[in-house]
Amino acid sequence: MTVIPDTAGIRRLGLLGGTFDPIHEGHLALADYAAYHAGLDRVWFIPSATPPHKRRSDLADAAIRFEMTRAAVEPYAPRFAATDIELQRDGPSYTVETLRQIRDAVGCETELFWIVGRDNLDEIPQWYQSRRIVEYVTIIAGGRPGERVPDDLPDWFCARLLLLDGPTIDVSSTRIREQAASGVIDLMSVPEPVARIIQSRGLYGYTAPNTTA
Repeated sequence: MTVIPDTAGIRRLGLLGGTFDPIHEGHLALADYAAYHAGLDRVWFIPSATPPHKRRSDLADAAIRFEMTRAAVEPYAPRFAATDIELQRDGPSYTVETLRQIRDAVGCETELFWIVGRDNLDEIPQWYQSRRIVEYVTIIAGGRPGERVPDDLPDWFCARLLLLDGPTIDVSSTRIREQAASGVIDLMSVPEPVARIIQSRGLYGYTAPNTTA
């Protein structure tokens, strides 16, 4: 059964999608920054099942990625919540389909915002039914102050775009996976509940360092 967070009283809802393989402090910082500066009541984190624009053969199991995402946001409830809405659908995780489902769930009175990092802005106009996407949402793009915005973004997209100068945290899921394969988990980058799941499941090739002499 699809997990849909409580929708009561939400006027402005932020949505942060991604593979979350794993979710990290950068994702949480982006959500927090967007919520504060755009006046969002809630932010929902949406792990993707099979993102059509980001295919990896080594993607962690969807159920585990959702478990990590839910564990990461639970301390921030009800402000942050996780939904498996994309994981319950078959096939590629098309954002426009997700937004259609969320619109049906929250009703027409709630304003929707799609949160991304500024480094991903040039990808969104290429997504499936991207014009329809911006009919559902305003795009919030966080990034470092002075970070370049692509020059060739279409006008119809820019009209629904809100740029934020922040947050400045520099964390990478790729780097976290590489460190885990070496038996290292940086708790400055990985929320502690997520670190425990990585360690207990041996995700990303993690094995506990040998401390014997």
